Amino acid sequence: MNTVLRLSLKLYRGLVHLYPAGFQCRFGSEMEEVFEQQLLGAWGERGAAGIGQVWCCVVSEVVTGAAIPALAQAAIVPAASIGASFVLFLVFIWAAGFARPCG
Repeated sequence: MNTVLRLSLKLYRGLVHLYPAGFQCRFGSEMEEVFEQQLLGAWGERGAAGIGQVWCCVVSEVVTGAAIPALAQAAIVPAASIGASFVLFLVFIWAAGFARPCG
């Protein structure tokens, strides 16, 4: 196997770690196998251009399958906090409307 293929496999193994741990444990080795098969097939058919095409697919898959869900998960707690604060603010405004002025 040439250097480009070995380097691609090494980089891909690193990218698999971006996925959630449970997903990695269940599918990580299969993903690496499929990637290796895709690389070998692409190299045999189109050479370096084929490798580039495989990497384009990998990048889009990593963004949609690993990065976006991780960012969404990180945003859940702040979004919930903001939502709860907004509801409490509305309740306060509503309750203040029923308050009688002193005097």
